[in-house]
Amino acid sequence: MFQHILMPTDGSQRSEAAVRFGMRLAKAHGARVTALRVTENGRRAHARASLDFVADVAKDCGVACELVTVLGDTPHEHIVATAGKLDCDLIVMATHAREGVQAFVLGSQTQKVLAHSKVPVVVCRE
Repeated sequence: MFQHILMPTDGSQRSEAAVRFGMRLAKAHGARVTALRVTENGRRAHARASLDFVADVAKDCGVACELVTVLGDTPHEHIVATAGKLDCDLIVMATHAREGVQAFVLGSQTQKVLAHSKVPVVVCRE
């Protein structure tokens, strides 16, 4: 059913759990994966580490995986744009489950992706 899954990551534990789930889904569908890390200039080392984690999980699962880093400060825009540009048919991502004032002030990148994506989005809360 799915052929190309986009997996945005920020290197958090929740994001790593979403990657593990997404890889199992990709393997079950015979899909390939593109891992995406949106980062600011000064955080490239952390970005590389989070993408290396995805590459390791993909290798363990036997899933073809491409790694992409994008410089920017609006992750949701880059996630939606990358999904369209690469013809992804699913996005698998984590949510940080912020609530109350923190959610209002910080906003939710996941919520913004859900609002703007033209492809289905699987949200992992674990």
